[in-house]
Amino acid sequence: MPSCKYSPSFILPQELIDRVIDCVQEDDPLDLQSLGLVSSAWYRRTRYHLFREVELSDGDAQGRCGQLNSLVQSNSVLAKCIKMLYVGAQLKMHEEGEDPWFLSCPKLVDTIALLAYLEHVVLVDIDWDLLSPALNAAFYNLMASPNIGILHLSAIDNMDPSLLVQFHHIKSLTIEDVEVSPPHSVLTGSCFPLNLPSPTPIADQLLRFLTVTKCGEFLKTLMKCLKSSEATLNISQITELTVWAYTFDEDMIEAWPMLLNLCGLTVKTFSVKQTPPSLQDDTESGMYWILPDSIFPFNHLPNLEHIHLHLSYYCLSVDDFRNFMTLACAFDRLSQSDTPSNLTTVNFSIDFNKWNDDIEAEEEGLDVESYLDALSTGKTWVALGDILKRPSFPKLQVFNITFNTSFCAVVPAERRQFAVANIHSQMNGLMKKGVMIGP
Repeated sequence: MPSCKYSPSFILPQELIDRVIDCVQEDDPLDLQSLGLVSSAWYRRTRYHLFREVELSDGDAQGRCGQLNSLVQSNSVLAKCIKMLYVGAQLKMHEEGEDPWFLSCPKLVDTIALLAYLEHVVLVDIDWDLLSPALNAAFYNLMASPNIGILHLSAIDNMDPSLLVQFHHIKSLTIEDVEVSPPHSVLTGSCFPLNLPSPTPIADQLLRFLTVTKCGEFLKTLMKCLKSSEATLNISQITELTVWAYTFDEDMIEAWPMLLNLCGLTVKTFSVKQTPPSLQDDTESGMYWILPDSIFPFNHLPNLEHIHLHLSYYCLSVDDFRNFMTLACAFDRLSQSDTPSNLTTVNFSIDFNKWNDDIEAEEEGLDVESYLDALSTGKTWVALGDILKRPSFPKLQVFNITFNTSFCAVVPAERRQFAVANIHSQMNGLMKKGVMIGP
């Protein structure tokens, strides 16, 4: 009997293997885990996606932290795969009086030190005064790593803004609900960084994207710190500026023009957003339904090209659509500039979803279709169209208007289309100018 001979197995090019794995990365992680068992050639790429983002937050965060520590120490290649780290609680979800998990996790400091290839750091719900010296130093060294390009700070208490003044490596910075430590506040006059080494001259200041909300005192203190000769962070070259409209309180109103004076000349993309329901925890006491004129500073952004507005219907409709008129007035002020505007795109998204249980209770019989009709037949669209068709906007090409009803009762597509058609008819002059009104 002749011996059985096996033909050599066909080896796929690594580029093709990587492409296949990249195409399934958005699917269930179990698919990636299964692909990683095919061979070592498939294993390497799956690790890149499976470990790219690591979240250590409430739940069994201590257990996950210890497991991550063991994995990285046993396989140093995994550290190169981890690009984003999220540390914290879920926006103050831990119970009153209960210490956050990371205060009693001895492995966290060592684990952070092992992650030398991070590019994106998110710190959430941290009281800086509660940190041990070792954990304080670990978080600082983490943010100060020259590889970090994206830094997101959210729900942070008692932070010293001077920690950020030499973070010239940051490309994108989010400061959301961050409170300054009283001893380091601009109000005390003791906010300048002390005993920091002299900075190395920086050829290119990298910070281009800035997002802020509910951080007025922190912003004012940071901007004062940035006047120090030791500071290398430069916020005067921002090209994309985003502000969240919830809790735009007195501190934010005071800090806002100071920030615009620093970066307004370079901003090309400006966004105003309102908080999703999960963040709206103080509607009655902290929510500012009537938006100040200053939140739409279009006339202070002379090189503005793109405007993105994501606002809630509840906010726009309050006080007989007063906030909508505030927006129209902001475009009117921009049109009165001595030089023509560079504005090319306006994206306007209106969210009809309920913000919290209180609104849901009050609007239990919410008739989204009637709200759509009321909004789309208002006279504000006529006023807005008349403003935008002025010669002051020679480069305007696109005005997009969309309605988000994803989590509302089923709204027939034809009703949304009818509402958009109503708006189009009221902005006919803008369409005649050649501006595409979408979608």
